[in-house]
Amino acid sequence: MIIHMQYSQGMRKIVKDLRGTWPWFLLTTLSGVVEGLFMIPQIYLFAKLITGIPTHMESSSMVMRMLWLLGFLILVRGICRYVVQWAGTHLAIRVKTKLRSSLSLHLLQQGLSEVNQQQVGEWIHTAYTDIESVEPFIRFALPQIVLAIVIPAAVLIVVFFTDWISGLILFTTAQLIPFFMILLGRVARQKTQKQWAAMRRLGAHFYEVIEGLTTLKLFNRSQAQRDVVAKVGERYRKATMDTLKVAFLSSFAMELISTIGTAMVAVGVGLRLLSGHLSFTHALLTIMLAGEFYLPLRSLGSQFHASMEGRLALQHLGDILNTSPMQSSSIVSDNRVQDPVMSASDLTLLKDRRPILRVEQMTFTYPETQEPVLKDVSLSVAAGEHIAVVGSSGAGKSTLFSLLIGALRPQTGAIYVHGEPLCEGNISAWRRDISYLGQRPHIFSASVLENIRMSRPSAELDEVWRVAEQAGVHSFVHLLPQGYETKIGSGGMSLSSGQVQRIAVARMLLKPCSIWLLDEPTAHLDVESERWFREVIHRLPSSQTVLIIAHRLSTVERMDKVFVVRNGRVTTIESRNQGDQRQLDTFQVGG
Repeated sequence: MIIHMQYSQGMRKIVKDLRGTWPWFLLTTLSGVVEGLFMIPQIYLFAKLITGIPTHMESSSMVMRMLWLLGFLILVRGICRYVVQWAGTHLAIRVKTKLRSSLSLHLLQQGLSEVNQQQVGEWIHTAYTDIESVEPFIRFALPQIVLAIVIPAAVLIVVFFTDWISGLILFTTAQLIPFFMILLGRVARQKTQKQWAAMRRLGAHFYEVIEGLTTLKLFNRSQAQRDVVAKVGERYRKATMDTLKVAFLSSFAMELISTIGTAMVAVGVGLRLLSGHLSFTHALLTIMLAGEFYLPLRSLGSQFHASMEGRLALQHLGDILNTSPMQSSSIVSDNRVQDPVMSASDLTLLKDRRPILRVEQMTFTYPETQEPVLKDVSLSVAAGEHIAVVGSSGAGKSTLFSLLIGALRPQTGAIYVHGEPLCEGNISAWRRDISYLGQRPHIFSASVLENIRMSRPSAELDEVWRVAEQAGVHSFVHLLPQGYETKIGSGGMSLSSGQVQRIAVARMLLKPCSIWLLDEPTAHLDVESERWFREVIHRLPSSQTVLIIAHRLSTVERMDKVFVVRNGRVTTIESRNQGDQRQLDTFQVGG
């Protein structure tokens, strides 16, 4: 009732994934409850000492016992406060680690179908800023809900026994706090949503500006983009100020209600004390408890607004994680990246059953387009075949590859691997059996050795050097300052396109698999590097299946079969057949 949140299917998934952090949440909450409850006898002892010592109503031994008990209560509350901070910190760290791990695994499983829905800057904002903003909600707001129920209830019971009129005042005024929180919370939620959306747009746009800084400089558009960033930042500033206005108004309402309530209790207690209907000890105890009665409610009001952005971030993360992945659910629960190396039994099984890829009546349409990119596509790939995929730019060749590796899912039709339909149960095994090389292979900010070992971290050095020599990495790696241990920077910025391609090929050769998928790998290579790459393909074992997107006839010449993608359909040409060869000669591969 106090904190409104729509518990969608995505939120339920997050709650389920965070079950391992519940003991830390319980420890944080219980420590806070114990600290709050021990406050009541502490205040009672204060009242007894203040009213008893000046009037010599207590003996010295009684006073000492009360002082020792008071010191014990203060010590226990101090320990509980330390445990709250310590357990809350561990709770926040574990929740954020779990969320980032779940988000990373989800994106790795979903691939292009999920990543392409947002800008890179938005994903960075989600992985860092959004998850960081979850901490105030998890660490402070949720435990405070329990404290705001338990502590005022305990105080109210004690006050009713000491002065029922004051208890009635506290109970009545306390009803106004949830009312104002709900009333102002709806407005604050709308304002926070606008602020949150503005922050995401600002982060995404700023990241794109940084990425394209060189292009902006060359085209003299730096000033224009600076103005755009300033405008987006100004919108974020206005959204933030609107949110703060509501937050300050809410804090003012909480403080006003608690002040009025405490003042009413103090006036009532003073009148009954003067009339002799209330003892000095009970009067002082009631006034002191009145302030503690409103404190958890006021803290909840403050945490309510401070953690609102975190609740929106959790809702957004829940929507992302609720997208059903194609990958096996066992990998999600395992919560670690598996070594893609196949066992000896797996390799034997693959050799026996001869891997085959088959597509039947497959259709795919991007959400932002109306016309399907691929329509009723049917094709077959036998083991050991070398196949070229050709077609004009935008015909759907890369989309076809994304479908074959499971990064996208067709609306109709089916993909069969080794005779079985591609689904959640076998997508992991299928990806371990394929290697993919794009136009611009990604080189990580690591050493040459680590980049080659990316496909098989457990590979021995002898194996790495063997595939590096086959891929031509030896020809330039000796020029690097530390050889294979040289850090080459994110994206391979210190290397040429040909050198990056050679490292990527070595990475593919190191991975034991039966199918290579090559998305126009020679598009950015010079003639010599392209010739070298073609020789690498032709030197592969006869059992190695290769599908390569080609824009040059030189790449197609020695292929067994050609898939021509045109108008969303795929036509198969047997390049070794003379009639089909003549048809291929008249086709413009580059479009």
